[in-house]
Amino acid sequence: MVQACLDACQTAKRMGVKVSCDLNYRSKLWTRAQARAAMEQLCRYVDVCISNEEDAKDVFGIEAENTDISGGKLNHKGYESVAKQLQDRFGFEKVAITLRSSISANDNHWAAMLYNGQDYFFSKSY
Repeated sequence: MVQACLDACQTAKRMGVKVSCDLNYRSKLWTRAQARAAMEQLCRYVDVCISNEEDAKDVFGIEAENTDISGGKLNHKGYESVAKQLQDRFGFEKVAITLRSSISANDNHWAAMLYNGQDYFFSKSY
């Protein structure tokens, strides 16, 4: 499966097609080590990376500093750091991060951030 994705990414790059990737780690599919090994290969060909704070940590060990998703408040600087670390590591053109503030088991606030290699853009919270 990883080889098929790698072949597709390499072909897309050769043909000038933008490649996006959602890290979206799932522990029932593979271990963190397996995910890291696969994504290290694939991300070399990715233009736009989509992630959240948990997946960046689970797959690459990259964490948002001073952020507690269960406390209802997000630290924008922590997410800027995650996006920059991902971009520095793989050369992504853009990094999009979904931001969730968990108010209770049934109540979450959602927002997003986009980093284009120079500027950080945050949506309002929904």
